[in-house]
Amino acid sequence: MLEDETLIDRIYEAAFVPEQWQTVLDDLAARSGSAAGHLMVFNDIVPMQFKATDLTRPVIEEFRRSAWQDSADRITYFFRQPCYGFVLAHEYFPREVREDASRQLMLDKGFDSQLGTIIPMPSGDLAVFAFERWRDLGMHEASAISYMNTVYPHLARAALVASRLGLERAQSAVSTLEALGVPAAAMTRTGKVMAVNELFATVGETILPIAFGGLAIASAPANKLFQEAIAHALTSTDGAVRSIPVPARDDQPPR
Repeated sequence: MLEDETLIDRIYEAAFVPEQWQTVLDDLAARSGSAAGHLMVFNDIVPMQFKATDLTRPVIEEFRRSAWQDSADRITYFFRQPCYGFVLAHEYFPREVREDASRQLMLDKGFDSQLGTIIPMPSGDLAVFAFERWRDLGMHEASAISYMNTVYPHLARAALVASRLGLERAQSAVSTLEALGVPAAAMTRTGKVMAVNELFATVGETILPIAFGGLAIASAPANKLFQEAIAHALTSTDGAVRSIPVPARDDQPPR
């Protein structure tokens, strides 16, 4: 019992200190009879961030680089048929959805059975926890699913806390810029607005709201650079900073 309480404490610690997720995932993998595990955060169908144990980290990195676009049907299926708690992928997903690029990556690594869950968050993102088992060990046992479902509420609350912290950090960042007299908006990697400050209204003729919570620049050449920067952020981990010149327009000065 004390061991379980210690694990639960570490789950909540990971919500505040993301670096702790790897040890939590390692522990949960061992307790569920898995070889490895990972946590991925999706914005719509796009994988944004992840934490993974050593065995699956290269696989998830490859998935984020290229395979995610061929695995989008899993997230789309979840939106149609939500799951609650941990499920076996081969029981939850129809074969035509399950047999995708992400599964092939895992099969190539020697994994087969996947035990996982998808947790919606207030930000609109999805937290996906998944645990992989070696092929020669067969499917996860019912006891493993039962155990993971006792942990599920704590993982869901920790994901909720992490999501709220992310929104609070975004709001804090734009508020700080407002104090410096700078109009600002914080966006996700997919270009969805998370937070704006009050000064952002002053650039309403230069930066325009568009569908799905995004933004565009009124100047077509500047907007092309802006949208390219958003597209680059989806797959890049270089943290590059870009400055986009916006020409004068009507009575608006250049920016």
